[in-house]
Amino acid sequence: MTDDLIARLLRPAESRPTWEELADALWLAGHLPPPSEGRPGAEPIGPPEELDSRSHPEPGPAAGLRPPGADPPRPGTHRPYPEGSADVLPDTRRLSLPGGQDPVGNAIPVLLPTTPALPGALALRRALRPLGRRTPPGLRPALQLDEEATVDRVADTGFWFPVLRPAPTRWLDVALVVDDSVSMAVWDRAVSEFRALLQTAGAFRSVQDWTLPSEQSRSLGVVLRRGLPSAASATYSSPGELVDPNGRRVVLVVSDCISPPWSDGTLDQLLRLWGRTGPVAIVQPLPRRMWDRCGLNLHEVKLRSHAPGAANARLATTSRLSPDAPVAGMPVPLSLPVMRIVQRLMLPDPHPSQLAEIQLSGLLVRTEDSAGARGDHIVFDFLPGVREALQDGLGRKAARRILELVSTYLSERYDSPVHFPALLHGDDTAVAHLREHRPFAEVSAQVLRLISPKYETIAQRLERAPAPAPVAATDATEGARLVRGTPPPRAAELFDRETLLKELHQALTSGEDVTHVLYAPEGGGATAVAVEYAHTHGSEFDFVLWLSAGSPTVGGADLTRLAGELARRTEQGTEPSWLLVLDGAPPGEELPILPAGRRSTLVTSADPNWPEGFTVHRVPAPRRRKAIPLARMHAPALGASEATRLVERLDGSPLALELAATFLSVTGEPPEAWLDRLGPADAPSAGSPAPDPAVEACGISLDHVLREEPSARDLLHRLAVLAPGPVPVVLLSDREAGKNADPGLTALRRLALLRDGEPGGGRTFVHPVVQRACLARMTGDEPAVARRAVRARMVELFGADVPDVPALWSRFGALTRHLDPVGALGAKDPDIRELVLRQLRYLRACGDTAGCRALGTLALRRLAATAGVDHHGVETLAALLADVLQECGAEEEAAVLRTGPEGWLRQEPGGT
Repeated sequence: MTDDLIARLLRPAESRPTWEELADALWLAGHLPPPSEGRPGAEPIGPPEELDSRSHPEPGPAAGLRPPGADPPRPGTHRPYPEGSADVLPDTRRLSLPGGQDPVGNAIPVLLPTTPALPGALALRRALRPLGRRTPPGLRPALQLDEEATVDRVADTGFWFPVLRPAPTRWLDVALVVDDSVSMAVWDRAVSEFRALLQTAGAFRSVQDWTLPSEQSRSLGVVLRRGLPSAASATYSSPGELVDPNGRRVVLVVSDCISPPWSDGTLDQLLRLWGRTGPVAIVQPLPRRMWDRCGLNLHEVKLRSHAPGAANARLATTSRLSPDAPVAGMPVPLSLPVMRIVQRLMLPDPHPSQLAEIQLSGLLVRTEDSAGARGDHIVFDFLPGVREALQDGLGRKAARRILELVSTYLSERYDSPVHFPALLHGDDTAVAHLREHRPFAEVSAQVLRLISPKYETIAQRLERAPAPAPVAATDATEGARLVRGTPPPRAAELFDRETLLKELHQALTSGEDVTHVLYAPEGGGATAVAVEYAHTHGSEFDFVLWLSAGSPTVGGADLTRLAGELARRTEQGTEPSWLLVLDGAPPGEELPILPAGRRSTLVTSADPNWPEGFTVHRVPAPRRRKAIPLARMHAPALGASEATRLVERLDGSPLALELAATFLSVTGEPPEAWLDRLGPADAPSAGSPAPDPAVEACGISLDHVLREEPSARDLLHRLAVLAPGPVPVVLLSDREAGKNADPGLTALRRLALLRDGEPGGGRTFVHPVVQRACLARMTGDEPAVARRAVRARMVELFGADVPDVPALWSRFGALTRHLDPVGALGAKDPDIRELVLRQLRYLRACGDTAGCRALGTLALRRLAATAGVDHHGVETLAALLADVLQECGAEEEAAVLRTGPEGWLRQEPGGT
């Protein structure tokens, strides 16, 4: 269109229009607006003939300058050709043709399209065509004319009435979520063009625009705003609004993945949430060569789907091995010393030429880590697919011989006591030592699988990373479905627990309606076994829910969301199975009201005295020969005799051994000096186990922290008064978010007294033993002072949260179980009472009315006991609780409470 316009403007003057063209021009002139109604900034120009003469001057003055004596342009005339509308030229820049008047210079303004910001739009449009298929209509379909049926009716009846039929609908909706980080500003035009392409492609039923303020996630949580960033709404919405239970919504997240929430794991949960019910993809505007510099940990995989439009959670992935994109499970590197050992033991007449033949075969490549190395320090790796082809022809006898070679090499090179028979029997010492040499541990695991499937457990232990890794709340099991709650971090290694895990799995999957209790004394490892079970067997359940016991135990938003998922599956005709883990519950703990389904319940407890109806599984103390590798794993420099004495004095307690060995490894203190802290060397009980080994080992570490960081005293006091389990880190210190890390927290983490949860979750885990040891060091009114400090911190950080916003429910859920231990439920302070009311409104808003009833009942009893039944806060709390009781179906109890809290408190068990 622009080229045609320029051609007309530059047409020679002697080329006269025909009478038809002249008539059309006169008709068009009558419909053009006057100059005042034209486009803002439009300037009048001369008639076409003057334009033509100036546009093609005779040889002489340069083009664009009026020749001397030329008539000036007539004022009051308007342009014969309109500039066009924004719909025709959506994004243009002003250029000028020589020869006309313009406010800037002697030129005619012409609007020309700029370079598109979205290259390859036509190819993208073609790629979207397969998504435009139509499906049968829904409950309220749109109607369309059935032409053939209408013609048949007219022919048969003579009545001209149309026949309408339900119109098929587009298959998918699309939600376009645009990251609103600072670095995304450069992509605004590209995003707008991409959005227009989705809208006009005809492939989607609707296109919704959302903005993701990722850089505000630390202060607001993960929230969304409606609209694109340039015109986003000021109100915040929950990401859950994009979850379509029918799986007919595609979520496209446009982001360069540069902002911090992409690298610290904050947005991983968001992608998993959307990926459970529908397809999710990140639209990365950066070139592929820059993807490795973004915040995401990317791996190249091949995806397979059983059906079109399957949710991300149902996609099967296969690693694509390539030299440019290594993934977990790559072939083990080879060095010349390893090759020589294999050559010497496997070939009858070894020669250097045999190694040279292998190196020159084209099957090996030097690894990047050995660039610049020479001789025995060069490390090689097989090309992709070579090792797999060689393993296919490897027999069991040759595989066993390879394991013998590995143990021989490690014994000669590293003086490592890894013996082949011990490895086949799963000896903990052999496995632990072999894991210190990762390449050989990985190849040994592969070979064990070739020998026999019965060695799968040993192979998995060899492949496990030597350092502990936190368990994410949404990914607590490999390939798990919807996992809810906040499980503690997974232990680095569990020794002597294989038989217990197998028995526990048989009991939980037997189909019996029995609650199973996993008992161990404090520090005995019951929680660690439960976490390991979730990691190992959680994928065999459709859902896993982890709850930490509290006063009372409340499921909150995690429980209600799980109930919704279970109900949806049930309506679809399936009976989902799910696992509930209740951590740290005493006997008689009242479980929250749980949804239906094939449920297996596992409770961890430090008390073995459970009533009938519960099956108790005792976690045995590790045997001495199994506990010694545990101590040496945390303190590698520990000698065998020193580790033995440590195990004897601490009675094999896993927590006590971890604390003691970590202390020795961090501080460098001699083991004899640490053992002397448990009692004098000449004492009669010096060689016998300590009465409470976990608490005493914890006390030694706490005393060291107080000596090195006296400022940590206030932090330890706060730990003592909060509930055990997951604790919001912000409650432990008054430091502002984003400031330097608290040195006390750093010292506690180094000594394994605290364990951080998932990255970006803002929670740390404290063991009840640590809290008990902290409380034993408090005197006088220090507990009361610590509770007041925590309550003030709660009001400061959580007092303004709005309970009706789903994006903030995770913050409410992190706080609920700590309200009663710090005395917030019975506090008279109006700010704290408002904080409690907001917690109750959150439980009601998220759908956990049973939890709201339990917490509200306890809060009303506490406040009536401290402030009296006539306190105005009791009246407000009673009114809210009465409404909740009504919603729970307890009409009579609600009616009694509305008449006055006195009568209700007399009827309520434990009331005043």
